Amino acid sequence: MRGLLSAIRILTAVPIPGRDAGFSAAALPWFPVVGAALGATCWALAVAVGPRWPEGAAILSVVLGVILTGGLHLDGLADTADGLGGGRDRERALAIMKDSRTGAFGAIAITLALIARTLATTRLIVSGAAVWLIASSAIGRLMQIDLMVRLPSARPDGTAAALVNGARWSHWTLGLMSCAIIALPLCGAPGAAALTGAFCLNSAMGSWFKRRIGGVTGDLLGAASEISETCMLLCAAFLAEKVGPHP
Repeated sequence: MRGLLSAIRILTAVPIPGRDAGFSAAALPWFPVVGAALGATCWALAVAVGPRWPEGAAILSVVLGVILTGGLHLDGLADTADGLGGGRDRERALAIMKDSRTGAFGAIAITLALIARTLATTRLIVSGAAVWLIASSAIGRLMQIDLMVRLPSARPDGTAAALVNGARWSHWTLGLMSCAIIALPLCGAPGAAALTGAFCLNSAMGSWFKRRIGGVTGDLLGAASEISETCMLLCAAFLAEKVGPHP
């Protein structure tokens, strides 16, 4: 269970008692499971409040997700937007991403992401397809594993370097199995389509990261997860009448 506890410590702001084992690759297979748990918590709040006030339930659900993760992936998205948007070369982009301050590109990225997630969640609640909050959260964390096994660490001394260097295809396989077990019963065939689409989008982002940075960093991993999850929610919301509810 050390891997599970490590995954919770890495991906969430939930306090876990015991000794911190650091960023160990043993946590990777548990990423989708932790993602599903985060999504399920937000889903529970959404369906509890949704019948009376869908818009308010969506806002509360999004805020809860930010609180539970400590804004980890949003921070990665902001740093990535600043770095890739303002850095003309690899060294400059990495320097900008390491800066704790948020620039214009980062602020815009966070704002758009929160608006998109709130609108999509509202639509999913109204249409009775809020289970996509669970599936998309699990798949979004799988996309991190996907990048780790395919790309090298762009910053050898970075926070996520140990995870990236220790990532193996066995972790990817176990993560994929977890996502399939979670997404298919909840979402049916559209869940399989979402998983395929997420891999295609992730492949495109990975190619861009490799070309611009030469690999991945913790910020890029967080950004990829956030982008994949948000895009899945938007697509599910757009096709809400066809993708949900699933028996």
